Amino acid sequence: MQHVQRFSKPRELFGCIIQCHTNHGYIGSFRQRFKLQGEISCPCGEADIQTQEHILRECPRYTEARRELLQASQYIFLPEILGTTQGIKALTSFLAASGAYTQSGTQPLPPKPPLFDNKPVPDSKDNKSDLDL
Repeated sequence: MQHVQRFSKPRELFGCIIQCHTNHGYIGSFRQRFKLQGEISCPCGEADIQTQEHILRECPRYTEARRELLQASQYIFLPEILGTTQGIKALTSFLAASGAYTQSGTQPLPPKPPLFDNKPVPDSKDNKSDLDL
């Protein structure tokens, strides 16, 4: 785990790395193993049980992001991906690009800017600067 400590990514991404590394998290095999509620099949429809191997190697939902993993390991050999510095860096890039191991399984949307529609408009009399006094 010393490879993970060097990354300065948001804690959500760090959590996804740990979930993938320990084979825990928002995936079907984990839900099945611990008899948790929720779907155990992959939303892509190609796996009866969503597993770590399916997510990292096969799931069509993550084809684009998988290129990161293929640069670190030609066959996405899990000991290389999960146990080497180059593999952990590739896994970090893959998880950031794909949103795998998140509750939704997709990349999070950027936060919406705040709406100021319900805020009162200040009266021009209240906006006097200190120089107007």
